[in-house]
Order: sequence, then structure tokens, then C-alpha cells
Amino acid sequence: MSKRNNNTEAGKQLHQQKQPETGLLQNAGTSATPESDRQNTPPSCEVQPAGLTPQARKMEALERFAGAVARDFNNLCMVVSSYSELLAGAVPAGRTPRRYLEAISNATERARGITGEMLAFSRSQSLSPVSLNLNELLVNSMASLRRLAGNEIELRLVQQPSLWTVRVDRDQITRLLRNLVVNARDAMAGLGILTLETRTVTLCPEDATRDDSSMPAAPGDYVRLSVGDTGPGIAPELLERIFEPFFTTKDAITGAGLGLAAVHGIVQQSGGSIFCDSTPGAGATFHIYLPAEKSG
Repeated sequence: MSKRNNNTEAGKQLHQQKQPETGLLQNAGTSATPESDRQNTPPSCEVQPAGLTPQARKMEALERFAGAVARDFNNLCMVVSSYSELLAGAVPAGRTPRRYLEAISNATERARGITGEMLAFSRSQSLSPVSLNLNELLVNSMASLRRLAGNEIELRLVQQPSLWTVRVDRDQITRLLRNLVVNARDAMAGLGILTLETRTVTLCPEDATRDDSSMPAAPGDYVRLSVGDTGPGIAPELLERIFEPFFTTKDAITGAGLGLAAVHGIVQQSGGSIFCDSTPGAGATFHIYLPAEKSG
């Protein structure tokens, strides 16, 4: 069974019309070189998998609950942190009580990190959107993502040149990337290939009326970020749950089950959609659709 945290509309196969290759495969840490004959023109419309389900309504209820709990817990953490800092200032360095207070402070910071993941899942974070090119963000993040993945995982970057921009919070998208890399690393048990891919996608209104397809998002122009691994894949019975908070196949020490829940919340709060394409034994790929800021 794949070791993964947390889903809503997961498991729907993303069927696309055949398109020419739009990216360049390269080693992590190097940027793609645009090809002179490529134009920033809309790609062919994709035919994709639909609508609100009981699972989606369940996720909305979980989001409201997690947001309420996270806000109260964060307030308590702030009180504990403030008083431990005040007490630490009154105790000379090197004294045993000072070490105890520092341990309390460190534990509180870790707790606040968990609270941040819960707030991200509940879409309760304060965002500072900026115009962002995901190609540039990925290139600038490769060094830290490589360290996060570990030496035994090969990072590959596939970038579409002249990528459209998206309007998102840079810090939250960085958190999203880190969570997905950690999720893939754990799924592959620290050994395998992790691929990050960007491309522009146009979803057409007429596709929503087809009997054999449904849309991953509203019709329009999107930048799609895909994160794929060569792990064991996700069992079908788990796909609907992988984005739920505190759902995990790991032990209680290894994972809290909040990584993918936070990813889901960040994508939703950014106006996008996320789907997981996985087959047991063939790895998993998370596809994130973010509305393009411009398509000109």
C-alpha cells in the first residue's frame, strides 16, 4: 500500500487528446531553453473528468471544522509561546529551568506549524497574491527541493516555454511544492524519480456536455503543474480519502496526515483544482490547475 497522506475528486483518470510535446526534459536545477519555433498560443482543448459529490460536501464540512479548531489552537499556542519567552528572559542562560522553557518554546513552534497546515486545508490563510511564473519558481526552488527529496531521488523538470502567469501567493505555492515533494519521497521510500512538469491548458465549454467526460475545472485557460513519482501508486479504495485531514497510511510518528490536506486547501483557495492520477504499481501524479492570469 502506498504511504501517502490524504482527497476529494481524486482517482479520476485525466484523459487528454493527443498533443505534441510541450516541454523539455532536463536535470533538476537547470532551466529549460525556449525553442524559437514555439509560440505562446492556446493548446488544444482537453477532455477531462465532474461535479460536486458527497465526498466534496464532506470535504467542505471538514474544512470548516479544521479551520475553527486551528484558529483556537493557534491562539493557545501564542499564549504559551509568549509566556515561555517572558519566563525565559527572567532565567539566566545555562540554568536548567531555561532549557525547559526553550524546549516548551520549540514544541510550541512545531505545534504552530501543524496549525498552519490545518489553516491551509481550511482555506483560512491570509493570501498575498502576486503575478507568478511557475517555471521561474521551480528553477529557483530546485536546490531546496532536491535537499528535501534526498540524494537517492532523481528530480526531473519538464517546462513549457513561454508559460502563462498565475496570480497566487508565492509562499503558499512554495509550501504546496514542498508538501508534494515530501509526499512523493515517502511514497517511494526515498528511492525513485520525481518529475515536476508545467504546461498551459485550455478547457473548452463544449467538453462539459460530452456524455463520456467531465471537467476538472471551469472552462478557461490554466497553467497545469504536475508532480509525479515512480512509487507503488495509490490503492483505489484510498484515492477518495487522500486529501482528508489526519488521514494517513503512515504511523503516528512519521506523519500527521496534513500534508496533502494543506495542498488541497491551498489549491482551492487559489481558485484552482487538483486531481490525482494513480494506478497501483505505476506511481502517482498530482495535477494542479491554476487559472492563467493572461493568455496573450
